[in-house]
Amino acid sequence: MRPERKRGTMQNDQAPAPADSCRPRVLITVSGGVAAFVCDPGVEVAIFDHDNHGADPDGTAGVPAHFADLAAPLGIPIEDAAPSATPGP
Repeated sequence: MRPERKRGTMQNDQAPAPADSCRPRVLITVSGGVAAFVCDPGVEVAIFDHDNHGADPDGTAGVPAHFADLAAPLGIPIEDAAPSATPGP
């Protein structure tokens, strides 16, 4: 026998999969241009604001260097790990 559908539930025959506790989760919310997040323990999160960077590229930091592989496809700049030791002209 098929269970009865209730209002507010999915409109197909599959129930949503339960959370897989082996996979870290992050929930990011944005309201009025302000992002906030909640995550499982041990998850490192970096948030980059394209709007702020567009308006002030010099005043908007990039993401930490260990996020470089994730940032590259999105065109997100990377923070300098250390000041350059190369002397100026």
